[in-house]
Amino acid sequence: MDESKEDLLKTYIFNKSKKKTIIFIHGLFGNSGFWLPFLPIFKNFKIILLDIDYSKLFENDLKKNNFITSLNSILKKDEEYVTVAHSFGTIISQFFSFLKIKTSYEICPIKSSVKNSKNKFIEEINSLTNYTEKEIHKTLEKARVFLSNDFCEENKFLNKKIYIPKIDSFFENSLINNVEYFEGDHFNITNSLSMINKDLSRN
Repeated sequence: MDESKEDLLKTYIFNKSKKKTIIFIHGLFGNSGFWLPFLPIFKNFKIILLDIDYSKLFENDLKKNNFITSLNSILKKDEEYVTVAHSFGTIISQFFSFLKIKTSYEICPIKSSVKNSKNKFIEEINSLTNYTEKEIHKTLEKARVFLSNDFCEENKFLNKKIYIPKIDSFFENSLINNVEYFEGDHFNITNSLSMINKDLSRN
């Protein structure tokens, strides 16, 4: 495992000898450790886990802190990548250059989703993390402001494959077209990752 440290972004690299590379991008209240239980599913791939400090990202001007430049510096000239992003991480996946990303796999993308039950969502986050309800509310408000910026517009040049749960207690996804449905929910995404691994194995 390799680790490089930046103020807003850390990367952890596994299976360096493999030729095909997957970049994993966690959601708003998670970190790179979110993906660790799922790494055996992708044992045939080189893996780059991103660890993003969203609180620092929201507090700084995106262009000023060169976050997009830092992201794209991960991409090497002689390699091709796919990204696997969850929830708010699907926003970050839009910042990568489409010239280097073969496919952007997006699980529970939030850009075109509408919250069904904000309170229920906050309760679930509270039960899964160490965040207090006050901290969750504050972070969600900062995320809302962040999403209102022009640089969060959808990257229409990316080749995307979208995965959403058949039943989602927290979000309404009817505005999203051309999707794959998986068994699970917004936080239980094991089935979607198995589906992605099968798709990658065919290509």
